[in-house]
Amino acid sequence: MCRRQAELVLERKVSELESKKSSEELVHGEMARFLRDQKVSLSRDVDAWNARFKEDLDRKEDELKVGWVAIVASCSAARNDGCMYRGDQQLKEDRKVALDRLNELQDRYDRDLATEAKAEVCSHVLGDVPVRRE
Repeated sequence: MCRRQAELVLERKVSELESKKSSEELVHGEMARFLRDQKVSLSRDVDAWNARFKEDLDRKEDELKVGWVAIVASCSAARNDGCMYRGDQQLKEDRKVALDRLNELQDRYDRDLATEAKAEVCSHVLGDVPVRRE
């Protein structure tokens, strides 16, 4: 009787394991199908977004070309009026003013550094020599 009970217990365990295995195979199959479907769907979405991106990019490039044509035409008209020359002159004058200011500030900075260095040397030299008082 003990042997028969052991066989029944083992048969029950085998049956449970086979049931779990078939459940897991079913779940695995469903999950694999779901993931394949999702991959296909995502691939279609990527293709659609890439096509939309290319369309948007082409449209923006066309807008830029049209914009550049307008700018070039505007510049050509302005050059004919002498406007560009006046703009170039203003830029050159502004640059000269800024450069002069930079040089002025650099000279002041160099003078301040020299003054500080002299003061440091003097304090160092005078600090080492005792002053006699009579």
